[in-house]
Amino acid sequence: MLVPPRSAEAIALPIWAVRHWLSKGDQEEPDHLADVASAEPGDKSHVIEGKVRKVFRWKGDDERSQWIAVRDLRPGDTIVAPARYGGIDDFGWNPEHKNLATDVGQRAAAPFAGRRFAVRVAPGLIGESVGDEALADALAGAASRRWQDLRTALFELALPEALWSDLEALGNANAHKVEAYTDVYGRDDQDRPRGVVFVAAFGIKDKMQDDDGQSNSTEDDTAGSMPGFSLALEKHSQDVERKAEAFAKAAGLTKERVTDLKIAGRLHDAGKADPRFQAWLHYGDPLGPDPGQPEMILAKSGRRLPREASGLPENWRHEAPSVRLARTDKRFLEANDPELVLWLIGTHHGHGRPFFPHHDPAEETPDTGPQSLSFNWQGLDWPSLFARVKARYGVWELARMEAILRLADHRASEERAA
Repeated sequence: MLVPPRSAEAIALPIWAVRHWLSKGDQEEPDHLADVASAEPGDKSHVIEGKVRKVFRWKGDDERSQWIAVRDLRPGDTIVAPARYGGIDDFGWNPEHKNLATDVGQRAAAPFAGRRFAVRVAPGLIGESVGDEALADALAGAASRRWQDLRTALFELALPEALWSDLEALGNANAHKVEAYTDVYGRDDQDRPRGVVFVAAFGIKDKMQDDDGQSNSTEDDTAGSMPGFSLALEKHSQDVERKAEAFAKAAGLTKERVTDLKIAGRLHDAGKADPRFQAWLHYGDPLGPDPGQPEMILAKSGRRLPREASGLPENWRHEAPSVRLARTDKRFLEANDPELVLWLIGTHHGHGRPFFPHHDPAEETPDTGPQSLSFNWQGLDWPSLFARVKARYGVWELARMEAILRLADHRASEERAA
């Protein structure tokens, strides 16, 4: 996703209040939402009455993020609602407010512009002085589809000052890398783009570089594996190994635990060598990489290919095969606590505690991964292994070591992007 939601533009609400608001349409019934925790009102007739409006459920940068109906909402969902739905006034949540909500996406993104920067130019975001027709005309009349030519065409419009300033800032993009996406907002009846999103994937020079206000870019396979640059799996594994060692030493861990963190860092992404995953990162090349050339096995890719084109199952996660493959790697023999190393590899993206959202029919073999009840490590299935390491280290020390590996992965990826 080009412009993911951030915490600074979010409001936490009870699911029943959101369902009521989306379901009632233009009805004027109150939502009875207090400023303290409260139960859902007894009258649930609103669930089936009125105009039902869809929202976009954000599940990370992959196919799970999609438009959903109100009946598909679940507790804990992060949703994005169109500004025309209203529901927000100058003081916050107001379900009776029908006016267009103010878009604060650019303001929420400002602290992170040194890391990633996006400029949206579309109806509803360009002020009243520029009509939708003028915007479509400018984009269609640009000299080419290159981002520089599209930006030049937009400079001919009477854009709001803040938007003009953001467009100018694209000229200072880190690594001089900017992409323009004209397919995001669709096309009008004359087949002209209705809007454009410019993305500087590595941010803008001299802008703020706070940690991003969204889930870290390594937490889902699409964002973590397609950051806008290519990186060999061997090189990334070496980077994470070094970072894990450095962070573990800085945290005061024992020599044995430092060694285990190093090994986990080296083997954490072994599952990405799966031929289907590599087909995804290699843009669907039917020949794929040469297994005899490690530099061709990628951990990260500079381009995007629809996931379904790779043959990967919908809920496939690389951590699960990484656990399975780690047990056959000669470096795993050096582990002081093999169970801890397996646990750290399996949980380095926050899944597997103790269950995985991973499914792969191709792995239904005697040597299957930790997502299966048939997983066997010296008589332990995955939940039993969890119980063992939790009893050995305690929940807080185990969480600390998990955090060290995840931080090593994050920082290694960020440094390669710089």
